[in-house]
Amino acid sequence: MPDSGLGSFDSTPKGWTPRATPARALSPGPMGFILGARTVFVGLSRLRADPVLRRLALVPLLITVALYAVTVAALPFVISGLIDWIWVRPTEGLLVYLWYFAAVLVGLVGFAALALLFTTIVELVGGTFYDRMAVRVLENYGLSTREPGWFVGTIPDLFRGLFFLGVLGVLTVLGWVFPPLFVLGVVVNWLAFSASCVNAALLVTEHGLRDRLKYLLRSFGTMLGVGAVVQLSLLVPLLGLISIPAAVVGAADLFARAQVDRNG
Repeated sequence: MPDSGLGSFDSTPKGWTPRATPARALSPGPMGFILGARTVFVGLSRLRADPVLRRLALVPLLITVALYAVTVAALPFVISGLIDWIWVRPTEGLLVYLWYFAAVLVGLVGFAALALLFTTIVELVGGTFYDRMAVRVLENYGLSTREPGWFVGTIPDLFRGLFFLGVLGVLTVLGWVFPPLFVLGVVVNWLAFSASCVNAALLVTEHGLRDRLKYLLRSFGTMLGVGAVVQLSLLVPLLGLISIPAAVVGAADLFARAQVDRNG
């Protein structure tokens, strides 16, 4: 197979347009969730075994360290201000316990929103390296790839990340009126994380934004598993720093194996 080193990528030809056949969807059900959760650890194993992938992951990892530190530092201030804005803490009675319950809930939502914003920015800055990591994995399976360039590969996905943030914000506000919407917010959040991780593999195989969204929904269970592990890993500092590049590699590996199986 051709080797994808750090200097082996040509600039994108002008007039680049997606022209891929539809990607084979992954399992949408509960077993898919388990498969998706396992995918992140598969990606971590590949990162440890492949020096080219490790070099490609270095710059996004450094960016992740810086942004993670900023996110952790900002989280208490954001949550505190948000809680005070929503509901001033009572001084006595049952309302005090309700306030603490609400504070925990707002804290979880605030963390989810900041984590999603964090991954969106990481993808924006380090997206080119993630694309190259996906190319490395896909070429090992004999799949043809094409690097789209920074603008095509990043700007549409910035708007995708902002869209998910907007949906999460709306569900959070409405959740105070109808609490089950908080659960739907968790699902949206996990899908957003998984979209960031599988995006590189779909992009370098020339799937347009609409096709990428279709793939996300048709592989619903698997994508939820990927997103759940990535979000939960952000609660563990050391694991959180490497979970995103590991998930990018793992999602690319899972995507590649599905395409190879389809092609026989």
